[in-house]
Amino acid sequence: MDKYILEGNKVVDTKTKKIFSSLEELVFELNNQHRNIEKLKKSIYIDDLTKAYTRAYLETIKEKYKKKQCYVTFIDSNNLKQINDFRGHRAGDNYLKKIACILQSFGIVVRYGGDEFIVLSEKEPKDLYSTREFSAGSVFKEFGMDLEQAISLADEKMFEQKRSSKKLLDRGI
Repeated sequence: MDKYILEGNKVVDTKTKKIFSSLEELVFELNNQHRNIEKLKKSIYIDDLTKAYTRAYLETIKEKYKKKQCYVTFIDSNNLKQINDFRGHRAGDNYLKKIACILQSFGIVVRYGGDEFIVLSEKEPKDLYSTREFSAGSVFKEFGMDLEQAISLADEKMFEQKRSSKKLLDRGI
């Protein structure tokens, strides 16, 4: 048995009203779930501390970067341990934020782990090699070259730079 009610100056079928009410609730719930999924994606792909991309994000762009030429630069902090030991972890966190902020001007920044970052850029980031804040090694990734391979080569170059600057410091230069 259908029931009808008067809403304002309209007659409305109560069954239809219940269906529309249920649909409105469903749409509201789906919108909430969509917002939660977007927040989750953001937390997976954006490092909460530095606001740089995460390693998980790097995994999502690997295939796209096979078709691109770019500079891949591996960066490792030179002072984080000392800052954490002598000034505290909050100061260390601020140091990492500062590094990530500096790197943003060079290209896409990925926090690779701890105090290691990767920068993907169209131009060679030469200015990154002349700082005492961190050590950097860069390679030019050709079309078709695997991004992981380029990262590995840039990491090796970074270690070479770190070793040579340490030798200079040990000699007092």
